Amino acid sequence: FFLFFLFFCFFVFLFFCFFTFYRKMHCLFLIRVLHYTSISQKSDFDSDTFARELHAGRNLSAPVHTRFDATRTCRRMMS
Repeated sequence: FFLFFLFFCFFVFLFFCFFTFYRKMHCLFLIRVLHYTSISQKSDFDSDTFARELHAGRNLSAPVHTRFDATRTCRRMMS
């Protein structure tokens, strides 16, 4: 019984780790997609500015609803 409990705990821990990693990767993918859409809209836009704006919660080159949803989702995922 104890061995089964240990195995179950290990499985839950593994699943949790994978789930957290997947969420963070999804968030990075979201940031990258936003980055490329903003670059296509505005050619002189560099990634450092984008990262700073996203961290501050304002990606100014993306549409308003997109940048709000993306930053809110990323903040919720990363916390």
